[in-house]
Formats: sequence, structure tokens, C-alpha cells
Amino acid sequence: SPLTNKRKDEFGGNITNRLKFPIRVFKEMRAVFHPDKPMSVRISATDWAEGGITETEAIEVAKAFKEAGADVINVSTAGTVVNQKYTIGRMWQTPFSDQIRNTVQIPTITTGNIESIDQINTLLLNGRADLVAIGKPMLLDPGFIRNAQAYEQLHSNDFTKLDVPKPYRLGIPTLYGFQKSERKAADGMKKALKPASHKPKK
Repeated sequence: SPLTNKRKDEFGGNITNRLKFPIRVFKEMRAVFHPDKPMSVRISATDWAEGGITETEAIEVAKAFKEAGADVINVSTAGTVVNQKYTIGRMWQTPFSDQIRNTVQIPTITTGNIESIDQINTLLLNGRADLVAIGKPMLLDPGFIRNAQAYEQLHSNDFTKLDVPKPYRLGIPTLYGFQKSERKAADGMKKALKPASHKPKK
């Protein structure tokens, strides 16, 4: 970020210079890390502050790490300066992941107020990210993954594939039944509330 990198030497100034040190560090790590294992880099695609990193620079950063051997870009934003002014909403950081993924052609990780399996599926199926990082929802709900499995009815014909510890297996059918009915109700509501189409019929 130009707001935090105030150097006057070859490692400061324009984006090319500001990238020199992190790219050098990444290349050294890539050289000694297992060649068949992926490496990711987390970047802040915007500072949400005047004079901060630009949209064009964020693309350059992602391209530079891709060329250096990064397999995945973890796209975050903010957190660089105290005078940031960001707008938080549902899936609020996803547009940055979307842009980098589909401009640079590199897999991305997105995060930021993603709270349900429906949201995760929407992001993945629409090609806006390749992985979704879940933090706060799992802090509040340690059973998030189990609930998502039940919502998707994953291995509903063979619960042994879920790797659930034996003492808890008695609860699986109840959870799966509850989540199945919840999804049916949600899907019904979506259909009922869907606005009528005004597209001309062919």
C-alpha cells in the first residue's frame, strides 16, 4: 500500500518498486516449499482510503504473484490504515475476488460476511471465487460444517462417510431431517417471492 510504504529507495514509490520485497520473499519461500503443494498469498485489494492502492495496482499485484508461482490469491481489503472508510454488507469483499479471479485468471479465496451454505454455493457456482473462508460464523456456530452437510444432504444414504464420532451418530438422522425441511421451506419461499419476469416471450 502506498499509504504504509513510505520508502524513498528502490523498494518504495511506484507499484513495481513496492512489489520488489514481497515478491523476493515469496520466491524464496516457493523455492523451498513442496513443489506439489499450493501456496497462497493474501492481499488487500483496496485500502478504502484516499491515496491508497488502486484497482489497477491490485490487478498488478495479483499478476506479479501469479508469475512468481502463487497458486491462489486470498483477496481481502482494508486493515492497512486507521482512517479507512469501508462499507460492510453481505459478501462485501467478493467483488474484489471476482475481479482478480476473472481478470488475472488465477484461483481466489474470498471472505467477508459470508454466513450460509447458500451464499457459499452462489459464489462458487457463479465463478466469483474458488474457495470461501469462513471465520466468525464458525466461531458462533461450531456445527456450521455439519449443518451445511445436512442442508446439502451429503452422504444421506451412507452416514458412515461423514466421519462423525460414534457417540454423536444418533443425532445425524434428526439433523438431516430438520435441515431437509428447512431447505424445502426456504426454496418454497424463494419461488413464492420471485418477481414475475417481464422478458418478452420468444
